[in-house]
Order: sequence, then C-alpha cells, then structure tokens
Amino acid sequence: MLVKEKFIFFGLIGAVHFNVALGIELKTAFQSKAPPRYFIEDDNAKGICVDIIADLNKRLEKNNIKIVSINIDMPISRLKEYLKSGALDVFLCLSKNKDREKIYQYSTPLYKMQYTFAKLTTNSFEFNGENSLKGFAFGVLQGTNSAKRLGMVKGVTIFALHSIDQGYKMLLHKRIEAMFYHNLGLGWNIKKNNEFKGKIILVDNPFITKEQYMVFSQKVSKEVITKVEKALSTMYIDGAVSVIMENYGVAKY
Repeated sequence: MLVKEKFIFFGLIGAVHFNVALGIELKTAFQSKAPPRYFIEDDNAKGICVDIIADLNKRLEKNNIKIVSINIDMPISRLKEYLKSGALDVFLCLSKNKDREKIYQYSTPLYKMQYTFAKLTTNSFEFNGENSLKGFAFGVLQGTNSAKRLGMVKGVTIFALHSIDQGYKMLLHKRIEAMFYHNLGLGWNIKKNNEFKGKIILVDNPFITKEQYMVFSQKVSKEVITKVEKALSTMYIDGAVSVIMENYGVAKY
C-alpha cells in the first residue's frame, strides 16, 4: 500500500519539510485469461472486475483512495503469492477456505459464482441433485476444478474440452446434454456469440454456489478496508454491480 506524500520547501526560511498525505494507492493486478472477470481486448484490460474497480475508484475519490493495477495479465498463482507477501494490496476476487483465511483479509461477499449447466433452450433437463445427472454426457473445461468435481459423480460421461465454445457447438449438435462450468463464463459466451443467443440457456438450479470476495493483504489497515467496503456497498444500493454483471451476460449472481 503506497501512501503518497507531498514535500514543500520554502527557500526563505530554510528547508522546511511538510508531510501532507495526498492519498493511498492500493496495488492490484488483473488475472490472466479469466473472462469475463478479466480479459485483454485491443491491448486493453476489460471485464467484470475491471469495471467494478473503475466504478469503485470514482466513489473512493473523496477518501483519497485509489486501486491501481501494476499488471494486466498475471497468473492466479502469482497473484496469490503477491497478496500473501504484500506486493499486492487487494484482488478481486477469491472464494474463502480455511487456509486462505489465515493469509488474507476478506471483504463481505462481492458476488456469487454458480457452477451450473448450460443446455439447449428446447431441452427439459434440469439439475435436481446428483442422481438427476446419471446416464447423461456433459462437456467440461479440461483441467479445471469444475471438471474434477463433476468427474466425481458416478454414472455420467465427461467430455474434457478446450473451450466453452467447443462445448456449445457440441450442444447444438446434441452430442452432450449440457456444458458444465461457472455461470460467469457460460453466460458471457452466450452473450458475445450470436450463434448461441436464444439457443442456449443456463438451468435454474446451480450445482454449487461459491461466494466471491475482495481480498486484501494483511498489510492493509482495517480503516482502509472499511472505507473501501462502504464505497462498495453504495454500488449495490444504486444497482451499479447489477448493471456491470448484466453487461457480461450474468443475470443471476
């Protein structure tokens, strides 16, 4: 966390050092290849979390606090290490677990990430517990935690795929019952591709829901975190977070 200071010198009375705090910069970084939370388009960082930070910074101006990115393309493993060491002050977003709670400070929940299924609009399939999955084939993203979790369910066939688009094309050809991933990625791929709009929807009941949090380094003071959270709360009150999520195809969060 950087505290900017201004030094004023008056030549007539000697070198008088005035320490005037101008503001606090909270260092963050943007995650690599994590659409729609973070992605690069035309050499610019975009995404849900990028937009939340931009709006949040406007609301934090009166507190002289600003969240500043030092890197727009950082792997998540390095992000977590930088947060742990204090090289970064804040990151949007991570879920909670017992090990992380020993290392980081957490905000109140920012949004809910739902691991769920995308299906054809003409398909009556709905998730109603693991037994409702038996006998069906599903697409998953290769190497993801969601793929590992669905792979633990007995009686299902799994296709490990390289992209959501690949899964959606399999859906259109009725080679799988549904595509399994989180609602952010599934919704975003429908919104940005006219080939899928109106043909693919998300099921009503999610498989797993995990709350996502703004995460702070232990070096950030409670006072600063409280001010950031207060500004963030106004984004919920006036609907700014809802607008941002909907802009990226996430209607329910």
